[in-house]
Amino acid sequence: MIECVVFDLDGTLVKSHETIYKTTVKTLEKLNINTEIDKEQFYNLLGHHFKDIFDECNIDVPDVDYFISIYKNLYFDFIDESALYNNVENVLNELKIRGIKTGLLTTKGQEQAVKISEHFNIAENLDVI
Repeated sequence: MIECVVFDLDGTLVKSHETIYKTTVKTLEKLNINTEIDKEQFYNLLGHHFKDIFDECNIDVPDVDYFISIYKNLYFDFIDESALYNNVENVLNELKIRGIKTGLLTTKGQEQAVKISEHFNIAENLDVI
């Protein structure tokens, strides 16, 4: 019997690739890093750490940690570019009805993961974030 199901956030519960792309572009602009990012290549690299994405795209970001701090502040400017995948709410509701615990495990920071989950009204159906 299944007792617990753990989900990732980006690309699993939330279709967020456009939000991530636009936030990345805006953050690079704010840091005066003028570069073109091939959208398709970027999408294919999602899930990797930003340092690895930048290395793969030949983008010189001297301080990736600083980039991430700016990125986090801009993320919700583009949140409406994201949406839940079809039936996410139904699946989470059904798991709750069946008494199956649910968790969210993501590389995003705790505060951001909670905020995104709340934005999409799925936090109440997740036992652990």
